[in-house]
Amino acid sequence: MEILSKLFGSPTRVKLMRFFLFNPDKIYSSKEAANRAHSNQREAEKELRIFEKANFVKRRQIIETEIINRRNKKPLVRRRKLNGWTLDRLFPYLLPLKNLIINTTLIDHREMIRRLARAGSLKLVIAAGVFIQQEESRLDLLIVGDHLNKTVIGRVVKVMESEIGKELRYVILETLEFKYRASICDKLVRDVLDYPHQKLLDKLEIGDKIE
Repeated sequence: MEILSKLFGSPTRVKLMRFFLFNPDKIYSSKEAANRAHSNQREAEKELRIFEKANFVKRRQIIETEIINRRNKKPLVRRRKLNGWTLDRLFPYLLPLKNLIINTTLIDHREMIRRLARAGSLKLVIAAGVFIQQEESRLDLLIVGDHLNKTVIGRVVKVMESEIGKELRYVILETLEFKYRASICDKLVRDVLDYPHQKLLDKLEIGDKIE
């Protein structure tokens, strides 16, 4: 991420690029794009205008619905038209840019472990799915440990989602539960271990099979 930020000018630019590349069929307001990138709206709008000039994204009109609850009255529904943004699939360098932006290491593995370790005693962290360019994987991240704070992990994952540009599929298991699930060949665990994955941390020394 740091190298790409230097190449492309700012972390926000890289985040937004990934966001649109991962979600090519959707239309987003500048506010939503800014929220997803954990950026302020003014900075995001500046980058979106640059993208538009380069024909990387194009404008599309969207309708925003706001529901206002009123005491002893029916809710008031307000609709307004906004400019939205979506990936321009005719962008001439779409494939090479996607290979560069997406198919590089999304987040340094040591940094990922350091962030997750704030939540408790980590025993096993497995990356799959988006982290190894295997979109058909059932999960992107399996986190196993003791006394894990799910709220902290949730916050860490939200930050990673903003950096990657995609919602992550993840599961948190206590060590005993993980071992039990593995012992009965639980489908979720086997779907991770029996298919392509990468162990970022393995204090359980599970190898490729668990007895």
